[in-house]
Amino acid sequence: MVEEIDVVTRELVVRRWKVPKAFGKEGGWEYELGEPQKTANSSESLLCESSSRNPSFVARDSTDFWEWRVRNIPYPIQVYQLSIDETKQEIVLRTSNKKYFKRFYIPSLKRENRKLDPGSLQLVDHTNDTLTIRYRKPLDIVKLEGDERRQKIENGGQDGKVDCATQ
Repeated sequence: MVEEIDVVTRELVVRRWKVPKAFGKEGGWEYELGEPQKTANSSESLLCESSSRNPSFVARDSTDFWEWRVRNIPYPIQVYQLSIDETKQEIVLRTSNKKYFKRFYIPSLKRENRKLDPGSLQLVDHTNDTLTIRYRKPLDIVKLEGDERRQKIENGGQDGKVDCATQ
């Protein structure tokens, strides 16, 4: 697992996990929070690139909420319907005009085998073709993450002082 934290705001920007592939090949990254950086010189971008007008789904993290933003989705806020699939423990976002459908889960809750609470889920805002969805974190997770964040600040932040035995 790799986490990237903004130095100024001290917010978690990216959390990603290395996904192993079969037969010892180098695996890719699975992004839990944030999104992969787009590189202009990759060989994949020369062949095919998704349209910038397609909806993009990005997960974010704050101290009290998990937040998701769906960009490039132009419908009015009354069209969107949020629900929780109790059997799969996933959040379901759909539009009444059947133009967009997305299932997603909260990895932190799934790792701890916790059930989703419908009262914590809210459709917050829709401005500039970006839909914002929030799920309030349970209080014990907020406290745990706050303790972890303080510990990382106290112990970490020593860039440039790395012991490198090969040099």
